[in-house]
Amino acid sequence: KQAFKQRAIIFKAIRDFLDERGFMEVHTPILQPQYGGGIARPFKTKINAWDMDMYLRIAYEIYLKKLIVGGFDKIYDLSYCFRNEGSDRTHNPEFSMMEIQWAYADYEDAMRLTEDLWEHVARTLHGTTKIEFQGQEIDLKAPWRRLRVVDAIKEFAQIDVESLSDEEIFEL
Repeated sequence: KQAFKQRAIIFKAIRDFLDERGFMEVHTPILQPQYGGGIARPFKTKINAWDMDMYLRIAYEIYLKKLIVGGFDKIYDLSYCFRNEGSDRTHNPEFSMMEIQWAYADYEDAMRLTEDLWEHVARTLHGTTKIEFQGQEIDLKAPWRRLRVVDAIKEFAQIDVESLSDEEIFEL
C-alpha cells in the first residue's frame, strides 16, 4: 500500500515540476504500426477490425521528436512502455518511463533540469533531499557531482582509457 502511495506522490511531483516550467504532458500512441526508438523486442498484436499488425510501444522517442518538429518546444510523456524480453526482480516487461524533449536546450540545461527535478521529488516525498538506498545515504541536493565518462572509469575501475590504444580498450 505504501509503495502505491509513494508512486502516486512521485508521479504527481514530476508532473507538477515539469508543468510549472512550461512543459506539456503528451501521450504518444501505445499501439504503433512499427516499433522504434529502442532495440528491445516488441510485443506484437493485431487490430482485427483493420486486419492490421501492431506493436506495443517500447519507447516514446519517435513520436516526441515529431511533436518537436511540429512546433511543441517543451514536452514529456510519463506512462507505460512494453518490452518483450527477460523478466527478473529488477526487470518487468511492462514498466513506467518518462522522456522529455526540449527544443533549444542543450545537455547543460538537461542536467540542471534533472538535478532540480529529483531534488523537488525528494523534498515532496520525504521533506528532505537526503534519501537512503541500500544502506547508503544519498543527497539529491543540486548541483550534483559531474565527471566525464573517462574520469569515472579511471576512478571506479582504475583504468586510464586515455593512455590505452583502441585495441587495448576492446581487449578490456
